[in-house]
Amino acid sequence: MPGSVPGVETQLRIHRNIIKEKNMKKGLILYVTEGKEALRTREPLDLDETLRCLGMRSICLATSEEEISYQWWRLITRGMHHISCVRATYDDTKGLIHPHGATLRLWG
Repeated sequence: MPGSVPGVETQLRIHRNIIKEKNMKKGLILYVTEGKEALRTREPLDLDETLRCLGMRSICLATSEEEISYQWWRLITRGMHHISCVRATYDDTKGLIHPHGATLRLWG
């Protein structure tokens, strides 16, 4: 367009996308690959503090690939727009879950 400043439209589009992403409901699936046997026998974990620290609306635990699929579907039906998954280990002695590796964004 004549008279327009190059790059302004691009900057506005990026700004709109950042605002849109900040308003998205975010969910996280922790895929526990080590210590999952101990996790299954333990009483449910309180993940409320983890939710606040990570800025997530919902966090789910999965111990198998099938559970990842189920939890992904569950988060979508609860209105999550941004769903991520990260591998984790469970430390039974401390009762803590430690995430490891890269976080993957799930699409579908």
